[in-house]
Amino acid sequence: MLKMIVESFYAWIYVSIGIALLAYFGINSLIEYRQSSSFLKSLQEVMGTKPSLKDQLSNIAGYFLASLIILFAWPIFISWLGIQKWKERKEQLERRKPKFYCKQEYLRHQVTTDQAERDSYITDPLGMTPKIAFGHLNKAWCTFLAELEERDELWFYEIPAGSITGKSYVPTKASMKGYARVRRNEIVGEFVYESD
Repeated sequence: MLKMIVESFYAWIYVSIGIALLAYFGINSLIEYRQSSSFLKSLQEVMGTKPSLKDQLSNIAGYFLASLIILFAWPIFISWLGIQKWKERKEQLERRKPKFYCKQEYLRHQVTTDQAERDSYITDPLGMTPKIAFGHLNKAWCTFLAELEERDELWFYEIPAGSITGKSYVPTKASMKGYARVRRNEIVGEFVYESD
């Protein structure tokens, strides 16, 4: 007898959670439908595409099936919803990441700032280029270095002509060279000194 009472109590809790979730998602869906329904109706009138009886019945059947799933299999529904939210969040974070020309595959070797600056001097027979690191690009180089954190690594990179860069899906016309700031194996900044 006690076992039956306990089992029915757990069953009641299980179904109650399903009912609460069904009410929550049902109210949210109704609010969204009411907000968009006037716009949809006017759009359908303009386009002359009112939903047929078959479409309406199909929608009702879909909602009914979703209601049953939420009511009786809500742990699966909650798991699925959690996975979808996690995927959306991951995609959102990926979209917010800054894009760089350089990709991991184009990193050639790690350098120090002194090595990079030593290799950057150009012999200009006309004397038009300032005799400072990276010449006319010195200000951009200094800005790039100012963002270098203590544990960041400085890498020389070279993107061969005809390669796909991290910023574009169009192959480059000529090679690109520069330096990348690498933090925990991820490119977090770049300085391009030679490009097409």
